[in-house]
Amino acid sequence: MKNQSTILSLIATVLLYFVAFANSVQAQHPIENWVKMAGAHAQLITAQASMVTAQSLTITAQANAKKIDAEARQINQQTEGLTLDNSRKKAEVFYAKRALHDNYQGLAKSQSEGSESNQDQTQAPERLTSLQIDVNRKKVNWPQALQENQFSEYRFQLEDIIFNRADYVDQNIEQEVQNLTKEMGDKLRFSVHEVSPMEYIKARKFIASLARESQFPLSIQGLASN
Repeated sequence: MKNQSTILSLIATVLLYFVAFANSVQAQHPIENWVKMAGAHAQLITAQASMVTAQSLTITAQANAKKIDAEARQINQQTEGLTLDNSRKKAEVFYAKRALHDNYQGLAKSQSEGSESNQDQTQAPERLTSLQIDVNRKKVNWPQALQENQFSEYRFQLEDIIFNRADYVDQNIEQEVQNLTKEMGDKLRFSVHEVSPMEYIKARKFIASLARESQFPLSIQGLASN
């Protein structure tokens, strides 16, 4: 704006000079006057060109300033977005770790109260009910934690042994069932963090009760009632 004011003042000065000069010497020296007028006119044109150039530079500078401001706002928005995304991911990791810790602590507490290895070894596991193992239909209703694909081979072998054995106690079959249920229990321990403490405890109790069933003849009367 300061440059534009200076240029306008210059143009005004040139115009006044041009008019005054033309009036004073117009009649005396026509050729000289014409030359001087032409020079003044050239100065006027130069001043106008300078003003146009200054205006163009001003417009360009304003456009560049707007462009820089827009880029700065975009960078700020991207930075804020990354900050929010990082904060969200940190929160997800924190709560996931806390849930895993709570899950493990709950399981450890249950185990310490006698749900697994610290339970009284003299207390025999409860026998399975007729809803858990259906002799007539030859079907075992496995707990949710034991229905995963990693236990499919154990389920198949145990069901085959239990439902196809003779209706009397066989020590060889009993030992085979004990071995399979032990392996199944060991595999369950490796997936302890993949299931809830309640489902884990339920599966452990089921395996122990299933192992005990091999000590009795295959009969509906031998199963615990509901």
